[in-house]
Amino acid sequence: MTVAEKFGSPGPRRPRRSALARGYTLLEILMAMTIMGVLATAGFASYERSLYKARVAQAVTDMLDIATRIKEFELNNRRLPDNLGEIGRAGKLDPWGTPTNTSISRPRKAMARRASARTCRR
Repeated sequence: MTVAEKFGSPGPRRPRRSALARGYTLLEILMAMTIMGVLATAGFASYERSLYKARVAQAVTDMLDIATRIKEFELNNRRLPDNLGEIGRAGKLDPWGTPTNTSISRPRKAMARRASARTCRR
């Protein structure tokens, strides 16, 4: 008895597929995913750097705006504002989402006296 008689006919033979038609191997898929991960990491780092530079530029612009408003307030009222609310900047957030400090610090009297004493001696 032959194998074909014992187990039956295997049926028509399927034609062999070419290497391209079979699909990708696990190694090829892992290599592609690794390359995509490296590229995504590099892109994310570049994006973060650009975002940080934009925030710093916005903070510098905001500080220049505050300085201009304080100077205008001083020229119009002959005094410095007590807080940023007087110049219309109360409740504003900086580019990182932190509330802006609304108090304006002035030099201490002792520091001012020392500075004037130094200038008088010269």
